[in-house]
Amino acid sequence: MSSFKSSFSSIISVACLVLLIAVYIKLDKVEEKVQKTNIHLYSQGILDSFEGFNTIQKEDIVIGEGNDADAIFVYIKHGCDACEQFYLETVDNGLEKKAKVVIRFLAHPSRKKRFQKTVNAYKAYKGGDFKAYMKNSFFEEEGGEYINDSINFGEQAIGEYITATAKKARSFRINATPTTFYKGEKTVGSFGLKKFNW
Repeated sequence: MSSFKSSFSSIISVACLVLLIAVYIKLDKVEEKVQKTNIHLYSQGILDSFEGFNTIQKEDIVIGEGNDADAIFVYIKHGCDACEQFYLETVDNGLEKKAKVVIRFLAHPSRKKRFQKTVNAYKAYKGGDFKAYMKNSFFEEEGGEYINDSINFGEQAIGEYITATAKKARSFRINATPTTFYKGEKTVGSFGLKKFNW
């Protein structure tokens, strides 16, 4: 009788162990599914937010022709040799004739000279002199001045827009310059017009 009890007890113990393992595996799979779902929802939210970010805003510098849906978003900064090369050899050398190009700057007020150059780029854009300003401002260490007293500019507001846009861009891991977005494709670094197969 005692051996029967012992065997029965062993069977119950094994059954309980098997049941616990099965429950653990099931919970692990459920947890994995929940985690994957959360990652997907988070990623989708980031994607939706990012797609909304890469739309033309009224404060943006927009050059060239084309429709808004096919606009090329270019993130650059002063003091960047690759940005200078990309702007002069690609953007200003035919890209703007093929598509609408949105220029955004990764600038921060802590870099005062570069930040002022960026603010001045917006001033020049408002004054209709953006292309001439950009050709000169990349080459000048100290300069990049733009004076046009006829422009009601709102320098503080545009400075805040530049800072907020750069901060938002960095939250989407746009850190290197130049960075370009075209039809959802991200490209980092300078490149020629051939990339677009036009």
